[in-house]
Amino acid sequence: MVKLKVAYSGKLSVKQYSDVELRNVTLSTQDPLSLGKVSDSPPRHDENLEFVSQYTSPETLMCAFGHRHKRGFLLKDGSGNHHLIGKDCAAEHYGLEWDRFVKSVATQVDRQQSLTWLHEVSGRILDAGPEMEALAASPSVTAFDALRLKVKEMPTSIYEAFFFSAKQLDTWMRSTFLERDYGEERRRKEKCYERWQASLKDKDSTTAQRQHLKSEWRRAERDVIYNRCLKPILRCPAPTLFVGGKMAVRLEAIRRDLMAQAANLQNAQRYHPDQVAKSLAETARKFDAILAEVHSATALFSSGTLDSLAHLFSGEEYKAVKVERISNGLRFEAPQREPFVLERPADLQAIEFSLYSLIRP
Repeated sequence: MVKLKVAYSGKLSVKQYSDVELRNVTLSTQDPLSLGKVSDSPPRHDENLEFVSQYTSPETLMCAFGHRHKRGFLLKDGSGNHHLIGKDCAAEHYGLEWDRFVKSVATQVDRQQSLTWLHEVSGRILDAGPEMEALAASPSVTAFDALRLKVKEMPTSIYEAFFFSAKQLDTWMRSTFLERDYGEERRRKEKCYERWQASLKDKDSTTAQRQHLKSEWRRAERDVIYNRCLKPILRCPAPTLFVGGKMAVRLEAIRRDLMAQAANLQNAQRYHPDQVAKSLAETARKFDAILAEVHSATALFSSGTLDSLAHLFSGEEYKAVKVERISNGLRFEAPQREPFVLERPADLQAIEFSLYSLIRP
């Protein structure tokens, strides 16, 4: 077996490829023999070697030092000869120099993988451009934007209830209700009765005083006591209907932003892969979140939500408005205003599309 007896004194190098070059060079392979003729003899101990590719072979290969490996590196000497260097042999023959070399290789390979993925993602985004544009002009989005304008015609107190709760972090919609306090009624009756009975036993009390206390007791028997209670009923359904901007405009702005990012990636400009990947993912999630607002708007017209809204608007704050639950919505009547009907537009349908699913790793 041939083995180097002298410490390696050459230089191991990894070419620093540009982003354009990285897209067309093979840094990882399962068939290193396909990249050029491999020398049968090991490189000299003082020979400078350049990284060609790392390999993971399904078959066992003989390395330059006579050992069999399935994993290793393909190196090139100054004459252009290729040498297979097994993973374990490399560490033995090249020592600390090899550790630095492996880190440099990993950096190049990782960047190539990131660039390849981003290049594929940019292509998917560009391919999805026409569909994204069509979604911004779809009947569901148009219906959502029309509903945004319509809800502003609600009776003022009703619209403000949606508007101000939509702006709150918790989005809870609350209303005040009168609740009968049976405990306080009982305590008042008992107290008035005790005072009347005590007057009967008090020799110094007058007939008029006793009659007054008896009247108070009789009145306490009839009185009904209510407390005002502010209760949370439901979270504001579809808050962006009341505080968001026009959906078609927001979707189109994100589409243009994504198209510009994708075009830059296709043009191979220098960039940081991790930062670009994060930016693309965040932008895609924003696009999906806006489309999800349509689904939230459809949920506003579910039977349970409409029932909860009808209950909410029966509170004390809305006594001036008559609220009627109709089959597919709510009807509001306010003084000196035309009746307002809140019902689901026929074209308002949930959109089954996820841009993020197209670009996630």
